[in-house]
Amino acid sequence: MHGKWIRRISLPRELARTALICFPHVGGSATYFAPLAQCIDPAIEPLSVQYPGRQDRRHDEWAGSIDELVDGVLAELPGTVEGRAVALYGHSMGATVAFEVCRRLPEFGVTPQALFLSGRRSPRSVREEHNHTHTEAELATELRRVADTPPTWLADPELRELLLPVVRMDYRAIESYVYTEGRPVECPIVVLTGDDDPYVDVDEAKDWESFTTGDFALHAYQGKHFFMESNLPAVGQLMSETLARLN
Repeated sequence: MHGKWIRRISLPRELARTALICFPHVGGSATYFAPLAQCIDPAIEPLSVQYPGRQDRRHDEWAGSIDELVDGVLAELPGTVEGRAVALYGHSMGATVAFEVCRRLPEFGVTPQALFLSGRRSPRSVREEHNHTHTEAELATELRRVADTPPTWLADPELRELLLPVVRMDYRAIESYVYTEGRPVECPIVVLTGDDDPYVDVDEAKDWESFTTGDFALHAYQGKHFFMESNLPAVGQLMSETLARLN
């Protein structure tokens, strides 16, 4: 499967009953979730979103807003997952994109099974952030601050020149996002957070409960913003067991 927006990140799982759509963070690409794909049950087909402006989409026009990302995903997602249950997982900026996609999927005849969110505070927990206006040096410092292990590409001047503009555009999209009040989603929301994440505290994570009429669960892991990388087996098991109960 190699659509413009939705990508397969594991070997085909033709008997999978559920498609898990993963939404990357600021500067992230579809391949970021490939390690997670190896930690989830074979009954789940892991797919990932490829935003424009990176990797094989580096020549595509960047999205200037969360709404543009949501519209792009929704133009492709319903046809991709036809006949299977659908769950969504978004990390950081991807959590906001996944949430907004989840809100609109019923318009396309798709009822989401579950919404997993990590590394992002609830839409009503607003902070003033202006990372998109920072210099390249300041952006690099910010990326080091939030990571348990600083990204290796920050040490390569050529890669920094290639990737920091993508990071800046993603920051602009998420920092200009304004939540519009509406009906909560009906599927369960499962929130995952790092206990030392500078972008979200426990209260901001708990507030996601008010955005669903379904069940809610909050799980804290040791680590900063990218805690998932050092907790992959536990995260994969949580997702697998949650979706198994819902099938």
